[in-house]
Amino acid sequence: MKQKQKNDMRKIRAQYIFDGFRLRKNAMLVLSNSKVVSVVDLPENSKEEAGVEFYNGILCPGFVNAHCHLELSHLESHIPQGTGLPAFVSAVSQTRITQKFSLETCKKADEYMAAQGIVAVGDISNSADSFPVKAQSPIAYHTFVELFDLFRDSTPIYTQGKELFRAYPIKNRVSLSPHAPYSCSNKLLAKISAHAAEYEYSVSIHNQEHESENELFQQGTGLLYDMIRKNHGDVNLVSRAKSSLQSTLSKLEACAHILFVHNIYTSEKDIAFLQQMRERDSYTFVLCPRSNMYINALLPPVEMFLTHAIPMAIGTDSLASNTSLSILDELQCLQNAFPAFTLEKLLQAATYNGACALQMQSKIGSFTSGKKPGVILLEHLDLLQLRITSQTKVRVLV
Repeated sequence: MKQKQKNDMRKIRAQYIFDGFRLRKNAMLVLSNSKVVSVVDLPENSKEEAGVEFYNGILCPGFVNAHCHLELSHLESHIPQGTGLPAFVSAVSQTRITQKFSLETCKKADEYMAAQGIVAVGDISNSADSFPVKAQSPIAYHTFVELFDLFRDSTPIYTQGKELFRAYPIKNRVSLSPHAPYSCSNKLLAKISAHAAEYEYSVSIHNQEHESENELFQQGTGLLYDMIRKNHGDVNLVSRAKSSLQSTLSKLEACAHILFVHNIYTSEKDIAFLQQMRERDSYTFVLCPRSNMYINALLPPVEMFLTHAIPMAIGTDSLASNTSLSILDELQCLQNAFPAFTLEKLLQAATYNGACALQMQSKIGSFTSGKKPGVILLEHLDLLQLRITSQTKVRVLV
């Protein structure tokens, strides 16, 4: 096997190439200075060619982690599993007071993701703590500055958010975003939506992660309602039998692209409402299955999302609610739980769909000419059944 050729031109083959959209057998990836030149289809049983690298496995663009909380990396192993969302939210808030933020744990988490073939991350920030790590990382971050007012005066919250927005060191890779439907007032949502319209960026929102979220909006009862009322006083979010997604969506109408994260309790009616309100390329459902299992021991209705052709991307959430920041681990979890989620669809969710969600598809996400998406090799798969196995590993080639 030969390595780099003159002018940094590389020709790379494997049993399959996933180009961001489909698996291609008998194909060759051609790169120049890490930039994609082309993917060339070859005759079946074509012979080895001098100067062509060959690997066993599947070549794939670098992964996109569409939802992470890098700044919570120091909370690894500090939050109990299986508590349910209301208790988890309370535990994170309390533990962040007692456990001091660590820049070093952020850096280690960032380095781990890069080693796992992740080339871009949609990252949630409540402060500027993780900004230095992201500014120096080889990973392309889009930071969602997360805001919530819990029905207090939204003006200082929004002002603080804009200060973080302006302070972020990577311009055009930062957004103001609402935390969740149950933690943002209508006034704050309106301000975020107007800001998003001005800058034409994506926004992210935690969506229907617990059954009590819909109950709060539809009936004014439930665990989330009780938690908010206990800590922040009485609130009125009842919206005449509308779910949290339906109640919130119209208030984010001006946003160019919305990432709905988690979606465990999203229904057929919610999807019909969403598809009526927005074009298909203006939203993405981000799945974080291992985090969902960590907190609630539940998974979203992925078969329904597949049936309705919902654009899906993959996230890891944080080390507060996960044991690793590996996209491969998330894909294996989804594959094992949902047989209809084919390897081809899984890899598209982990690459091109994630890039679109972060509005980075012009640079990464697929082996399209002119892009620099990174190149990873998935080794030790079941290549007959096209399935990830417990031995499957990621190897970064470019």
